[in-house]
Order: sequence, then C-alpha cells, then structure tokens
Amino acid sequence: MAAFYLLTQAGFDRTIHAQPLPQGLEVLREYTDVNGKPVTDVTLGDELQVHLRFRALGAQPIASVALVDLLPGGFEVVEHRPPAQATASVAPVRRPTNEEEGEGEGETGARSAQGEEAPSAWTPGFGEAVGSWSPDYAEVREDRVNVYGLADASAREFVYTVKATAVGSFAVPPAYGEGMYDRAVRAWSQPGKIVVRRPK
Repeated sequence: MAAFYLLTQAGFDRTIHAQPLPQGLEVLREYTDVNGKPVTDVTLGDELQVHLRFRALGAQPIASVALVDLLPGGFEVVEHRPPAQATASVAPVRRPTNEEEGEGEGETGARSAQGEEAPSAWTPGFGEAVGSWSPDYAEVREDRVNVYGLADASAREFVYTVKATAVGSFAVPPAYGEGMYDRAVRAWSQPGKIVVRRPK
C-alpha cells in the first residue's frame, strides 16, 4: 500500500531577525526618494522607490530563486501597465546552460539559430529590472511583492514604487529569498523602520 504525507506551515515569524543572513544568496533592500537618496522619514502620499538587490554567493548560478518582499504597514504598491510596444521589446533573459545548472533540460532560455538568447515577451505590471537581467515572473499580492528568476554572481536589481497611505511608525520586515528547488539556499536582508508623517 502506497502512502505519502504533506506538511504545510503558514503565518509570520514571531520575532524579526535582527541581522541579515547570507546562505548561498545575498539580498539587500532599500527605500529611496525619486532622487535615489535613502529615506526613513516620509510624508503621507509620498511615493518611494524600493530597490530589491540580490546575487548568488557561489560561482554557480542559482536557477528559480524566489524573492519575497513584505510591505510595511501603511504602504501599497503603485502598479502600472506598460504600453503594448514596450511589452515586445524586453531585455534577453539569461539562463544557465545544462553544465552550469547541473539539472535536466528545459531550464535554459530559448536560443536563436545564431546561438543568441531570445527575448522574453513578458513584462511585469509594476516595477522594472535594472540592466540586462529580467525576472521570470513578478507579482503583487495583498501584503507583499514576489519576484522569481535566476541569481548569479552579478548583482541584480528589481525596482518598484510604493506609496505611503497611512500615518505612523512602521517596522520594515526583511526581504527574503530562497532557492525554490534548493532549500539550503536562503537569505534575508537587514530589517528597518520607516515613519510616515502628516503633511504640514
């Protein structure tokens, strides 16, 4: 007789990790104003840029990394819809070769007859990747932003916009990342604090 079991765990950590953890992966997150200056004190209604940076700490790239960025209370993601013309012109998605990844086929990006990687036809409805890197997928949920993609030794960055919608002092939870198929790979960023004040 065949049998199996399934374990599901849900919820939030009771305590926020005080120090960042790099375990095969490094994750950094920073809130800045429109000029790129880091901020911890803003006014109600202000829009901030969230810079989510990450990289693999080993020589080998890590396929299928999931990055989870919990939003602090009193903030919401500003979503946008890129024009149809911009959707067709997306930077090429870098995928490791079978030798680099060490796994089965189907994980590498599509290549043209000249050996060049074909561009992805998908773009997120919010935020954008910096440089030649492009996420496999990104989504906004009620209390977080999820970004999925390849991590390698180069520093990669995904930037999106949030808006302050409530007044108060809010804890900024660490951004978290882990390998979807390699649970030994995980990391979280430094936690923080941000204050939202009423307009004068």
